[in-house]
This record gives sequence, C-alpha cells and structure tokens, in this order.
Amino acid sequence: KVFRNASRFVVLDEFYPYLTTSAGMATSMHKRLLRHQSTTDLKATYESFRIKHANYFARLDLIHIRNVIRHNTSAALCAEEKGWCWWYNRDNLHSYFTDNLHLSADGLELLRDSYTNVLKDVIKQL
Repeated sequence: KVFRNASRFVVLDEFYPYLTTSAGMATSMHKRLLRHQSTTDLKATYESFRIKHANYFARLDLIHIRNVIRHNTSAALCAEEKGWCWWYNRDNLHSYFTDNLHLSADGLELLRDSYTNVLKDVIKQL
C-alpha cells in the first residue's frame, strides 16, 4: 500500500546489453589503446542480447499494470548501428561503461533523450 500510495507511476528500466571483462570496460579499453590494439570487437549483436535475456523479457511482457512504464534502455544503447551494441563511442573512443555494468558520462548521454521522452509521457498522464 505504501508503494502504491507514494508513486503514481513506476518507471522500470529494462536490462541493457553490457560487456563482461576481467578489468571492466573502461580499463580494458584504456589498455588496448595504450598497446595500439584494435577495439572493433568491443560490440555485440542486439539479437544475442535478446536471446540471452529472452526469459526476462517474456516475464516483463506478462506485467500489465497501468502505472508501470517500461523503459527500453537497450534501444538507445544499440541505436548507433542497426543490429549492433557498441561498448564505446567510436568518435572520441570514450567507454560507455565505467566497469562492466555502470554507465559512464558518455553512456548516460546516450540515454538522455530516452529518459526525457519517458518523463514527457509521465507528465502528460498526470
């Protein structure tokens, strides 16, 4: 009851694709650049992400609660090149992740428009 009374809307951020490295994405990227190694493999297909988390998305599809808004974070993170999710900004070589899961300033910037749209939708419904 407290949860329901305190919030008119709940925004549910869905899983987003991420890379797992032993040192974390930013550190791995830094080491590769220092060694003049390629970074072109620091990406994954959007399809492999959806397959890996198919059960999670199937469970989310079963939630039909009027005031729960699903936020598709992967759409913004995988929008640069159709079908691919890049782990870094290819223009300035900044990592989108500080470690393996937490977004850097560049990663958060990718989600700015997405969150703005979610907030606009919520405000319209108030």
